[in-house]
Amino acid sequence: SEGPLIINGDCSRLVDGCRSKGLEFTAFGISDSCDIRAEDIRLDGVGSRFSIDGSEIFLPLAGSGNIENALAAWSICRRFGIDIADFGQVVKTIPAVPMRSEILQIGTLTVLNDCYNANPASMKNALDILNKLDCDKKRRRVFICGGMEELGSHSGRFHAELGRAVAQCGLELLITVGSTARLVGEAAKDCTKCELQIKSFEYVDSACNNLEDFIKNYDIVLVKGSRAAGLEQVIAKLKGLFSGAADSDDCGC
Repeated sequence: SEGPLIINGDCSRLVDGCRSKGLEFTAFGISDSCDIRAEDIRLDGVGSRFSIDGSEIFLPLAGSGNIENALAAWSICRRFGIDIADFGQVVKTIPAVPMRSEILQIGTLTVLNDCYNANPASMKNALDILNKLDCDKKRRRVFICGGMEELGSHSGRFHAELGRAVAQCGLELLITVGSTARLVGEAAKDCTKCELQIKSFEYVDSACNNLEDFIKNYDIVLVKGSRAAGLEQVIAKLKGLFSGAADSDDCGC
């Protein structure tokens, strides 16, 4: 009760909940109402640039979700008197965490390895990164999707919403792994207006054994699902299939 409360000011339910309890808080985010804001945001496939109080920050981690993480970190650091310039110098050296928005070049493939965990918000963030990795708009974009676990009674709705989001992204291939992820494919099939190929596998072993038939050289591939999906096996299989592929053409992003 005596300590500072720092919250994501872009989460309306969180803000409303704090206000209803009469709690004082500091809010970070991108909306005008936030006390600590990221402005002039420029995203690309592998990182972002934005400003905090007029100081430009370069963050070498993909996705808008990591801007939120950086703002949360700065909200704490500033309370301890850390200078924004010093914060920026440290932030630009942060390495990617394995299996969390980790961009890999596997032969001719560009792979977004994000298979440590998954929830509706992180799925949306990963799809946004995948779209921005399509630098020349000529390479196929592929989503190998595992289920989102521990969503309780809302699981079906969240997987259907993800499927509709996938259909709107203009991807060329969706591969689902597991029974819950199959719902993503079904929802995408129902509402897609483009040529989206959908293939579903019940088990990760089956998916791995068939990757060679579906993944092509120079594809940009997002691999994401909850830990229970075991999609790190997909990453290992892709390395086995494509690590020796010719990559003389500069198609990286």
